[in-house]
Amino acid sequence: MAKEFELALGGGRRLRVYDTAPGDTGRLPVLWHHGTPNIGSPPEPLFDTADRLGLRWVSYDRPGYGGSTAAPGRNLALSAAWARHVADALGLERFAVMGHSGGGSHALASAALLGTRVLAAISIAGLAPRDPSAPTGPPTPSAATDRPQTPSPSATADRLQAPLASAATDRTEASARSATGDRLQAPAPSATADRLQTSASSAATAGRSGAPAQRDTDRLTGRSGVAGGGGFDWFAGMTPTGEAALRAACEGRAARERHEATAEYDPEMFTPEDHAALRGEWSWFDSVVGPAVSGGPGGAIDDDVAYATPWGCDPAVVTAPILLVHGDRDRVVPHAHGRWLADRCPTAELRLLPGEGHISVLGAGGPSALEWLAEAAGRP
Repeated sequence: MAKEFELALGGGRRLRVYDTAPGDTGRLPVLWHHGTPNIGSPPEPLFDTADRLGLRWVSYDRPGYGGSTAAPGRNLALSAAWARHVADALGLERFAVMGHSGGGSHALASAALLGTRVLAAISIAGLAPRDPSAPTGPPTPSAATDRPQTPSPSATADRLQAPLASAATDRTEASARSATGDRLQAPAPSATADRLQTSASSAATAGRSGAPAQRDTDRLTGRSGVAGGGGFDWFAGMTPTGEAALRAACEGRAARERHEATAEYDPEMFTPEDHAALRGEWSWFDSVVGPAVSGGPGGAIDDDVAYATPWGCDPAVVTAPILLVHGDRDRVVPHAHGRWLADRCPTAELRLLPGEGHISVLGAGGPSALEWLAEAAGRP
């Protein structure tokens, strides 16, 4: 279990931070970026592998989730600022980054903007930018309010409440894309767990997809989802519900909020393999989805808008080694996203796992990804 504390950013803003080995300088720090809608508690099913490899999980609740102050208008580039604050507060000069689903996209954004501080990056079932040709200048946080302050200790148990019922697990990867900006405002409370399942459909965009020989999702089309620079149809291969949520996010936060009010959960977004994983060791998602949705859909809506609008950075500039892991049956984030990232990022390696979906890919590819990370970061 991780120790939790609050990291003050100034201006009344805060991040809830997690650390599985406080003060242990002998372990390689891995900064975990969570998916949508989750809180930042690190992935317990991977703890045994991480312990064997001498890894230390560090993470935080993204603004709008759990104990972190909301930031409507945030973009993916801001994840680098928050990661830097966490690392500085813990005295970590260099570290690796890793994320699942939309968290994979945030991990790549952090690696793009933190340069040589990042030793290696893993994105499992992560989204590619929808419009990489858009301006990618980094955000300019306020120096007065963006400076980390002394962390105050806090209990872990209060945040990890009892898991939601099986329905919550079925929507684990709920949608997530958010706007742009550096302001952290108060979270918007919201309604029921059922409505948050809609987010799950959106999250489909954050996954991995198809077989190596099949590049139908890489086709060039004239749809609005085509990525710039000779890209691909960003929406192709998503379930209709996931596509609808992300198309709403493309129009901004207000449109995504309107969509959330009427959207319904679609269990078909997950494959039979995904559902089996959610009934097994990855039932862990209950512990991170429940607390995430209890505060309302604001965090997931902000995530979705951030995924579907300009990231504020280009993953192609990452200089650290990158591992992209996708299941070839992912219905949430089709594997064309991984293919596009592998083609664009010079340091990237892509692993497509046959028969795996958006959740099952974690069990099938997570342990070996951590082994890759330990080697890439120079662990003995």
